This record gives sequence, C-alpha cells and structure tokens, in this order.
Amino acid sequence: MSEPAAQRWVRHAVSWDLRAASATVAAPTSATWPTVQRRVANERASGLALRAASEGALDATEEQHAWLVAQHDAGLVASLRLDRLLLDLVDDLGRAGVRSVPLKGTVAAHLLYPDPALRLYADVDLLIDPEALGATLEVLRARGGVPARAISDAGLVGATTRGVAVSMPDGTEVDLHTSIAPAGWAPRAPLARCALDDAALVLGGRPVTVLAPAPMALHAALHLLLDHGPRRLVPARDLIAALRRDATVAEEVRRVAGDLGLADLLARGIRRADGALPGVHHPLQAWARAQRAGPVDRAWWWAADRPGVAALALRRVQIAAGLDGWVQKRRYVVGGLRRSS
Repeated sequence: MSEPAAQRWVRHAVSWDLRAASATVAAPTSATWPTVQRRVANERASGLALRAASEGALDATEEQHAWLVAQHDAGLVASLRLDRLLLDLVDDLGRAGVRSVPLKGTVAAHLLYPDPALRLYADVDLLIDPEALGATLEVLRARGGVPARAISDAGLVGATTRGVAVSMPDGTEVDLHTSIAPAGWAPRAPLARCALDDAALVLGGRPVTVLAPAPMALHAALHLLLDHGPRRLVPARDLIAALRRDATVAEEVRRVAGDLGLADLLARGIRRADGALPGVHHPLQAWARAQRAGPVDRAWWWAADRPGVAALALRRVQIAAGLDGWVQKRRYVVGGLRRSS
C-alpha cells in the first residue's frame, strides 16, 4: 500500500457512508500500517474506521482492529471528560453573566453524526462576545486555567488574533473564540451576529445553546480554511454533513455568508472539503465551484502559503483595502490578557 493508498484507506473510513456504494478497501500492509496509524490518530478517526470495518467497507487485520479499538476507547474517555468540563464551564460562565456557545467537537459529534461516539475531539471550544473575553479569562483562571497563547490563524502571515487558548491544570486546552471567522475577517462574524438554537443539543440531560444550522455550517467551512497542512478529512466531513443536514441549510448558509461578507470564504471552504473528500455530494457543490474570490482575498490566500517579505506586503495591502476592525481586535484580545494577569 503506497502513501496515496494509505490516504485512500483513511478517506474511505471517514466518508464511505456519505458516498455511493463502492468496493471494500483492502487492509493496509504491515509496511504501511504505521502511515495509516498516524493519519487515523491525527484525524481522530478510529470510531469511523471501526464502523466502516463492521459494515464491510474496510478490511483490517486482527492486530489492526485491536489497535483501532484501543485508540477509540482512549479517545472516548478523553471526549467524555471534555464534555464534563464544557458543561461546568458553561455553568460557571453563566453565573458570571457571560454567554458562551460550544463549537466544533461535541456539537458536531451530537448533531452531525449518527452516533456521537464516532466523532472524537481533543479540546473545548467556546464562542463568546469579544467584550466578555476578560471576564471569561477570570472565570477560567479561578479554575486554575492559564492563558497560553493568542489564537491566530496558522499560515496567515501577520494575521490578527481571534481569541485565546487557555491551558487547564489537567493539560486540557480551552479555546475561547471571539468570532466564527478567520482572524482577518473576525469582526464580521462575532457571536452577536450568529443565530442560535436553544433546543438542538441536550448534553448531560440538559439543553445547551449552540449555533443554528446555517452559522454552524458556515463555521465548519471557515474552520477548514485555517488548516494549511495536509487536508483534514474529519473537518471536511463535518462541513458536508452540516450542508446535508436538511433541505433548508444550504440556501440559508449562502444567505448568512452573504450578509456577513463571507461568501467567498464559504465557497473556498466548501471547495477545500470537496478536494479532501472527492465523490461526496452536497447541495452547494456546483455553487462553490462557480465562485471566484476577489483580487484582495486571492492575494491574502496566496500570501498565507508563502511566508516572507512579499507575504507581509500583501497582508498590508489586505488591511489597507478594508479589513475593518483588526486594530480594535488586537486591542481587546491584548487587553483581555492584561486584565487576566
């Protein structure tokens, strides 16, 4: 099994149930199994791989199956602990008067997958109002959390921040997001401009407020743009599952993205998902292919993949062309860190 073939095995594990029926993919050879292990661990796709194997979509040796089971058991324990922490944080922040909305991991697991155990995650992500960042950091510091770094976007040279990552005493990371958009566009999509759903998710026996389906799908698309390494498969599946959630989501997410000035980024995120999981169809496929980013955004993404003097110059062009709010964004993130120290 070559490197591309190993990738195909993992891709099939992640997406076999979203595409038309296909032949069973053979088990990895002993020589290339380590490559598959790395990709499965990186994607946290052990549950999806086990399900695919149980349905006959994948082959795996007994040794490989045992590794997948052990990997998944450990991932489930970690994810359940994160769920407990998330609920505690939402409660603590609520008592402090801070509205917080969970993102990604646990929300995707419960709302976008047939069984939440299939979608593992490694941290807690919360969307908060930018003005509440200082108060939120105080709540996390009271639980032993330490602000570790500002969240910027890997590969986006000179990008402003869009939140803070907090390290908890047990090593868990809590990411506080002040927008669902990438850093340069963060002021366009704060919590105040996102529709919410108070009834979709029940966790630990009680309802938890989450993003409504359209902003959830938009966030999934925008999140894909932050990954400048090998294409991630599980986030791509999250986006496609969000777009296929019901008949109204696709058109609504287009409307929401247009209202926020993020339609180009939505299309780019969808195209990235389509490239990661070819052959998987969804309602916005043709629309995304037909979209073309404007010259400023094309310059931004060109710069994101090419660090250096030219990239820094293009970043300044992007700012001068109207990335409103980046100075203010830097000010309140830095101010929040200072207030928490």
